[in-house]
Amino acid sequence: MKRGQSAMEYLMTYGWAILIILIAVGALFYLGVFDPSTPNTCFIEAPFVCGDVKIADNGVLLSLKQNNVETYTIIDMKVNGVSCEDLFNNEEITSNEQEIYCILGEGNNLDKNAKASITFDVEYSAKTGLEHIKTGQGSGQNENQIMVLMEGEGEQIGAIFVEEYEDYNCKELLNYFPYLEDGIYTIDPDGEGEIEPFDVYCDMTNGGWTVLESCLAFSNVGLDGLEGNPQGAPDVIGSGDYMIDPDGVGELDPYLQWCDLRVYFILNNQPNQDGNLLDSSTWVVESTGSQPGFSQNGATSENSIELGINPYGEEVALWKGGNDAESNGDGGWNTAIFTVDPSKTYRYTYWVKKIIRSGTTYFGLQSNVGRLDGGTQSNPYFWCGQVPQADRWYLIVGYIRPSDTTVETGGIGGVYDGVTKTKVISFTSTTGNCYSDYKHLQGDTTQQHRAYLFYDTNINNRQWFYDPRVEVEESLN
Repeated sequence: MKRGQSAMEYLMTYGWAILIILIAVGALFYLGVFDPSTPNTCFIEAPFVCGDVKIADNGVLLSLKQNNVETYTIIDMKVNGVSCEDLFNNEEITSNEQEIYCILGEGNNLDKNAKASITFDVEYSAKTGLEHIKTGQGSGQNENQIMVLMEGEGEQIGAIFVEEYEDYNCKELLNYFPYLEDGIYTIDPDGEGEIEPFDVYCDMTNGGWTVLESCLAFSNVGLDGLEGNPQGAPDVIGSGDYMIDPDGVGELDPYLQWCDLRVYFILNNQPNQDGNLLDSSTWVVESTGSQPGFSQNGATSENSIELGINPYGEEVALWKGGNDAESNGDGGWNTAIFTVDPSKTYRYTYWVKKIIRSGTTYFGLQSNVGRLDGGTQSNPYFWCGQVPQADRWYLIVGYIRPSDTTVETGGIGGVYDGVTKTKVISFTSTTGNCYSDYKHLQGDTTQQHRAYLFYDTNINNRQWFYDPRVEVEESLN
């Protein structure tokens, strides 16, 4: 009885203290205080000193310092007894401090928290002219990051370390895994966005090019039925130069072509308004004349906002130009002034559809701009002409390049068929006016978007306008 009573008194007296200690110890384990991680270490004899070693899933960064060495080369590096698939910045080194990158081969990546043993052989020439070999050793633990190689200064390679692997395109795949060969790879343009991963052919031999049959070919890959525009990847995998191989392994040689994948996205998917300098949501259905941010072209009776079917089959607010018998302005707008940066390229777009092919459709700018071949263009238009077919939506696209662009040729802007998704008219002129892209003048800070129906005397014609946009295009200079 007394023993039971003593035990009970002991628990009552010290139980709470024991419980508190157990909770404290658990918290310290949770916070990693007792984590048995292995510190990264590195050693090599003089005249070298290990500056740092960093271990990632796919490779190792080794920083070496030297004294009184003419030149040296890392002739071999092993991680857990296996030689690196590739070494970068490792040959004929003359600097006092150098970062060398080891990329592990396929199948040799390190597991999470895995320990690594490193050996490396350094062949060097002392300033006395004698050649020597030193062997260094390192050890540590995978820091659970991925080493991504980047272009550095001159012929040097740099690297960053990231938590997650991002397979947005072929180039990024090659940055992660430089040993990859040409072939079919799965890319994920918008990461965790709405576009599902899909397969493309990657030309790894020439630096990680995503190979397309044509710019148009990409519009049919992974985009069907996509709702909205995932702003994490507004240009899908990014507008820019792509390797075009029109007949696969046929007789035609591949060539580089700049593709505006944002345009092909717009041709297939209703984009949201993020990044658009204009706001057509201000249009009021069943109203006439000017709208907030849009000043009418022509009479109030020739400009109205009505419900209609847009290029994506949705019922939305459309701007309708309805002309009289006079040969003058017959609908459309000049937008309010907006701010631009003359060091950037801007893409100007809007959709247009006519009931009858009469009058002239205009798309242009209000302020003076520079011609691509030099000089100033007043009253500038990207395009003024006639749509190829009646009762069909067309996307008109024009570009203003940076003021310091060295490009002197046109052909990027144009008119796209909303049904076939192909460019049917190219803006190839460099002298203005109409059928032309432009560049900013030095010091330009403002601009306006304008779209018209003009000189139409057929009172039965109607021109519909939809979704005016002005967006920055980062990949064009």
